[in-house]
Amino acid sequence: MTVKSLQGGLHNSVYLVSENVVEETSSDSSFTQIAPQHWVAKRLKSPLTAQYEANAQRIASDHDIGANVIDVEGPWIVSEWIPGVLLADESFPIEYKVQVLVEVLSRLGSLTIETKNNFNRLSIQSVLEELSFDVRLTDLQRKLLSSANKQATNLDTSTNEELLQLVHGDLNFSNILIENEKFKVIDFESAALASQEYELAMAIAVNEIPLDVLKEIFGKLCKYKGIVEFEVVMRNLFCCYLINALWYENQYLETKQRQFSTLAAKQWRLAENLHDELMK
Repeated sequence: MTVKSLQGGLHNSVYLVSENVVEETSSDSSFTQIAPQHWVAKRLKSPLTAQYEANAQRIASDHDIGANVIDVEGPWIVSEWIPGVLLADESFPIEYKVQVLVEVLSRLGSLTIETKNNFNRLSIQSVLEELSFDVRLTDLQRKLLSSANKQATNLDTSTNEELLQLVHGDLNFSNILIENEKFKVIDFESAALASQEYELAMAIAVNEIPLDVLKEIFGKLCKYKGIVEFEVVMRNLFCCYLINALWYENQYLETKQRQFSTLAAKQWRLAENLHDELMK
């Protein structure tokens, strides 16, 4: 058995586990062959987080857009290994990435779940409060956070309970695998019950997609259940920029890796620009 470290997003430990397995090739067991088998093992921050992710991944797998869950043990999830290329690959043009993202959003938006008790309802305000606790903010950043908290309170209280869907919560192009012109979604750690406007907004924010492309995507998604008002998407987007900025700030505080500081600065800048647009 061999174990190889994989790039697991920006903070999780993910490994490719491989083993040569003896397989029988005839009914009388007289012929055998050695066949390599592969699995992906991922360590989450807690057993509860692992269970939530496994629950969401199983639903996606049942709808043929996620990897099969093999086992869950403590903070570990073992899944089938899916060979493919990440949508983040530079060989894919942005037009193709957007096309796939629209299909992913529409497919995820149609997922059905038997019980909502297996997932937390997202509270945008709670997420902002938790992420901002240890971060030292500039005056401008405090102003943006204060505005985001007001938007989050309104979004959290105004979202119709019946419109809550299971969302992935982090549709980064690096969380979408392309295999034989089909896609699979991976890394359901941020899965929760939320609005489709939030799902779309976070996908736009984390991929740093321009607002004119957002309008194009929104137009294509309007026919799907749950996507209602562009203005609601924009208010969610502002909050998502802040969530990402604060998350990156926390990762920088923990690791001192400059990439996180750079990513945080981009999200702060996007939030500032959108804030000015929303205040017009």
